[in-house]
Amino acid sequence: MKTISLDIDGVLLNGRAIFLPNNIKLIESFGEKRITITDFAKKVEFDPTAIAILDRLVKITNSKILLHSNWRRRFDNNECLEIIISKGLKREWFHENPFPPIKMSSEKCHEIEWWLENMKKEDPEHEIIILDDHQIYDKHYNKFLYSRQILIHPHNGLDLMAYEKALDLFECGDEAMEFRPY
Repeated sequence: MKTISLDIDGVLLNGRAIFLPNNIKLIESFGEKRITITDFAKKVEFDPTAIAILDRLVKITNSKILLHSNWRRRFDNNECLEIIISKGLKREWFHENPFPPIKMSSEKCHEIEWWLENMKKEDPEHEIIILDDHQIYDKHYNKFLYSRQILIHPHNGLDLMAYEKALDLFECGDEAMEFRPY
């Protein structure tokens, strides 16, 4: 099995998404303290291009999503998943166990490792890539997972370069990538 461990902020909710008309209004309301961060999260729109790229990545690689975003700390798992799905992601994209465990003040890097250790008990060949706008692995701490992380620029979010790197890491191709109109 293949898994895409996904962060939200900076990947799907990125710098481009800020300029969506609905998001501009929400940012102004949040700045004026007229809405809470919880309401903001429920109403904000994700970058539609990043969602389209994620959709293609899931289909081409036949992978499932693990959500390691800090959004899961703000909401219970079911509510978090429903909010994320309401943004344009599809339920079938998600792994049957879509959230890594949270233990007290654990860090994302440990949570992903714990989740992956459990998955490898059933499937020793389980593959993973990690999409995050922060470097969550140090090459000296966990060289393998460091090599599986694709660092996303938070202004651009999930983009063509990240897509191509994900395909390379999963050793998959995409015929659509052969067509370059530019």
